[in-house]
Amino acid sequence: MPSCKDLYDKWRNAVSEATKDHKHRYTCALFKKDQTISDTEQTNRCICGRLKNSHSYKGELSSYAGDRWIMTDCSGRIDDGISCGILYKWHQACLTKFLRCDINIPQKALYDLICNDYGKKPNLIISIFGGTKNFKMDKHLETAFMNGIIEAATSAGGWILTAGLNSGVVNLVGQAISEAKVMHCNLKNIVSIGFTKWGSLSQDVRDLLSGKFRKQLHPENNDPISELYTYPPEMLGSNNQQTVESHHAYMLLFDDATQYGYLGDHQPTQFLEEALKNKGNTSCYTITVIVEGGLNTPYTIRRFLEKNLPVVIIRGSGRMADIICDFLTPDAEKQNQGGAEKKNSEQGVSEKRRLRRRPKDVCKRDKENYRREIQ
Repeated sequence: MPSCKDLYDKWRNAVSEATKDHKHRYTCALFKKDQTISDTEQTNRCICGRLKNSHSYKGELSSYAGDRWIMTDCSGRIDDGISCGILYKWHQACLTKFLRCDINIPQKALYDLICNDYGKKPNLIISIFGGTKNFKMDKHLETAFMNGIIEAATSAGGWILTAGLNSGVVNLVGQAISEAKVMHCNLKNIVSIGFTKWGSLSQDVRDLLSGKFRKQLHPENNDPISELYTYPPEMLGSNNQQTVESHHAYMLLFDDATQYGYLGDHQPTQFLEEALKNKGNTSCYTITVIVEGGLNTPYTIRRFLEKNLPVVIIRGSGRMADIICDFLTPDAEKQNQGGAEKKNSEQGVSEKRRLRRRPKDVCKRDKENYRREIQ
């Protein structure tokens, strides 16, 4: 197996080639680094989410005076090269390759990057939308979901796209990958790709990742290899929902210069559209899986259906997924389900009433028999 240093060098070279026209990022330009901030505003936050005295920008300040973030008006460009790295979980043999990139980077560059690094194009892409936060799913449904995702990915040479954060359905996917590797020791690395907003991560996690990326790029002689490429323990807490899910093979961190909110569906959807373009003799198929979901879910479903792409909605996962499933259920089926429930309910009520009335109707000589009956 190649050393961590070899794996890092290969990944960095691949990233450098794929992003050669996009070696820049943006940061908030409403405040400068070392700018004098009055004492009364030291703890006030900028509309980008940072404290006003915690900005790093050194260029010309923006004149924008609004109270709503608009990236083109509020940010300044920084040409500081690419930011990438790798992190390893030694006890589980899990390697994650990271790339922090501008949110507007063309998805073609990222798709080509992963294809070239992995060595082959996908036959199938399973994209999972929704369920980014905590949600409840029936244990039987949860097990079926986890097994189905892994079986589809491994048997068809598929990739899995998720929101990347250590919460909700992404956490379930991570558990499924981990269990699959334990059950099948010779299982080839499952290609799971997290699409996450850099600003969705906690400040501590961003600092840890930035520190790792810097040290891997410029290692010192006294930096032990085992620590240089290892996941920091602080990032592996199961209760930390503002960190990355550590069983993913790739983690794409999109930076829009803010430090709040979540990544929408635009980037993973464009990635899918890029994969669907028939290149050479290979074709790629996609399945979009909707788990739970919110107000944007109908738009996401419509976007894929208009392209004649299959969408699977997980009934029982809650919220918008259940609402859509109920709406799509034929009226006759609903009536049958409702009629059966009503009949069972009425039978139960009737039996209770019978048992309440019967003691008054029985004769004294039948009381003993009745007592034995109800015992």
